[in-house]
Amino acid sequence: TLFPYTTLFRSLDLNGAAVGTVPVSQFTEGDGCVFICPDANITDVDDTHMSSITVTYVDYNLRDVGSESLEADALHSLTVSNYNNGLLTIGGSGTKAQYQDVLQTVRFCNSVALPGFPDTTARTFDVVVSDQSASKQSTPVSATVTFTAVNDAPDIDLEDRKSTRLNSSH
Repeated sequence: TLFPYTTLFRSLDLNGAAVGTVPVSQFTEGDGCVFICPDANITDVDDTHMSSITVTYVDYNLRDVGSESLEADALHSLTVSNYNNGLLTIGGSGTKAQYQDVLQTVRFCNSVALPGFPDTTARTFDVVVSDQSASKQSTPVSATVTFTAVNDAPDIDLEDRKSTRLNSSH
């Protein structure tokens, strides 16, 4: 599949100059949030303003449910909705450049801190931009976040009260 996708002269390229590849971000267990498309580019030959961007987390309910989120910076008077059910929406009247600025700040976060987690399956996000008419949308473009698990150190508890030792002087 080639990028940028174009529908009625609107296109969305999530990885800048690397046309033809899906942008991939790397998340490492225990680190902070990662940008999913920091090199995104929005073009529209017949409209100077956009009306919304929708970022959909594909299969959001199959991974670390409740511990993952999407967030973005609210810039240029555009609004960023609260992440809900795998969906982040950016809205308001803004230029292509303003929407592009906000899109480049979209971040994936995972707060799972239990040993053996998070689920290291790659995450996929579909992004769609709508122009001012709101009925003209780009074709969905995907971004991927891959995971690196950390080799957690073993734990030891010398005061474990669950075990009972008979005739122990310790």
